[in-house]
Amino acid sequence: MKINGTVLCFNFEDEKYKKIEKVCAKAKMRVRRPASKDYSKPLGELVGFAGIAPSEGPSEFSDEMMLISSFSSGELNRFLKAMHAEGVEVPLKASLTETNKAWTPAALCEELKKEHEQMQKNSAG
Repeated sequence: MKINGTVLCFNFEDEKYKKIEKVCAKAKMRVRRPASKDYSKPLGELVGFAGIAPSEGPSEFSDEMMLISSFSSGELNRFLKAMHAEGVEVPLKASLTETNKAWTPAALCEELKKEHEQMQKNSAG
């Protein structure tokens, strides 16, 4: 069976995570919920890439966050539509990039929160 991509779910409650597992299983995507002890590792390592030197950054956070890796744009669109159909909302989500692959999950979360706040301000005014 070909795996289409990887989804990492940080700090999700069981019920919500099970819905995400269901969506990922239908789409043949790997889904994992990293343990908090792994939050100091680089994002790229957490999705399975070797040889990524970690950057400095915080290692603790409590927000729900999703990292998506190795999806084509079509797969990503189908995944997001399926998540919406299941009633799963995840405001803090990102794709793995060359820029963020060495970041810790907490560093990505901080950046996503800043971006989310800025988008909220822009849509309000």
